[in-house]
Amino acid sequence: MKMMQSRVLSAVCCMILWTGCSVKENREACPCRLYLDFGNGFGGIAANADLAVFSENGFLHSDKIGADVEHDEYMVMVPRSGVRVNVCCGAEGYLGSEGSVAIPSGSGCPRVYMHSSYVDTGEDVACARVAMHKNHCVITVNVGESEFPYSLNVRGDIAGYDRTGQPSAGEFTCLVHPDSEGMCTVSVPRQIDRTLVLDVDDGTNVLKTFALGEYVAESGYDWNAENLEDITIGLDYSLSHITLKVDGWDKELQFNVEI
Repeated sequence: MKMMQSRVLSAVCCMILWTGCSVKENREACPCRLYLDFGNGFGGIAANADLAVFSENGFLHSDKIGADVEHDEYMVMVPRSGVRVNVCCGAEGYLGSEGSVAIPSGSGCPRVYMHSSYVDTGEDVACARVAMHKNHCVITVNVGESEFPYSLNVRGDIAGYDRTGQPSAGEFTCLVHPDSEGMCTVSVPRQIDRTLVLDVDDGTNVLKTFALGEYVAESGYDWNAENLEDITIGLDYSLSHITLKVDGWDKELQFNVEI
């Protein structure tokens, strides 16, 4: 509480003392002092994060933020036209300049945590709280066989996140191979429909396709949750049924598959 009070007092003092522009000037031409409150850093999810602050008139500020106390509050001068703040952890190599995330075909979604918000910067000082949220779902598939002879290919129509933090359309495909214990994992981005599918592939042909998105939706899984839960799937290839369990749930669901 004391820390929050000090931040509020600091912001008020800045509004009173900052005289970068005379009151006689056109205030719209003056920049806004934007304070980003990182609270407790990144909650232990990463050592650093990529920051992008941009506006529609071409302004762009980017930085690498360390998860230490000196960056508990971050200040940047921004235009008064309003800005979008994007903060991303875990997406190195996938990031665009304004904080978008692009997943190449053949790759799984990075284990990404994100914050994206629009901030009104029409006054001398603006403040925004940064809260990181889990924006990926790790699907663990258990085929129950130590020598499963096929590969599994997860396909969908979402291939990342745009510069507003929303899922972006594109071809998503990720081929995985069960290990010696019959287990494999694939990370997928947030979905907006039920088009996600799971193919069983022998290297030449697709032998069977499971409507994974339909089963996940029927389970009651919430793709709109702030933090996406992980999913565990039991795949009985020969008997053609799937068991699905969402991490943190007590129930396990079973779906018979019509071929």
